[in-house]
Amino acid sequence: MIVTLTKNDGKPHVLRCVRDDGSVTWFQASATNADFFAAHDLSHFAIETVLGYRTAFYGLVAAGRDLDDFGSRAGVGDSRGYSDEALDAEEMANLMVVAVWEDYDFDAFLQVLSMAHDDTVRPIPSVSGEQFVAIQGKLRELLDAWRVLDVGGSLSLQF
Repeated sequence: MIVTLTKNDGKPHVLRCVRDDGSVTWFQASATNADFFAAHDLSHFAIETVLGYRTAFYGLVAAGRDLDDFGSRAGVGDSRGYSDEALDAEEMANLMVVAVWEDYDFDAFLQVLSMAHDDTVRPIPSVSGEQFVAIQGKLRELLDAWRVLDVGGSLSLQF
């Protein structure tokens, strides 16, 4: 699947996914959260590719879920549920953005992840120090590429 994030000025950024079968789904962020939306979705990409997740956000999209299925526009969650990978990736996505912005080390990330974890049924997402460093490095690269991208330009990634 090709994941393309297009940077806009004066209107929200756009996430577009072209699946291997040629089908397409896309989503436009709201104007108030466009930059965070980009960082969050790039974080998902870093987490899911480094950890080899295939049933988290991008894996679900690649398998046919529409971006609207996540409740993004209508505010209604997908009744099909989510895998443990999807729940773990979602739990870590925003925290990993903060870990990059604040230059957290692995211990600080684990501490924040532990404090943020509010699921008494599921364990805290498992990530090793080596995986954390790899995710953080990949996310830094993606955020740097996004930051220097000209308005109207796109960042395309193979998932």
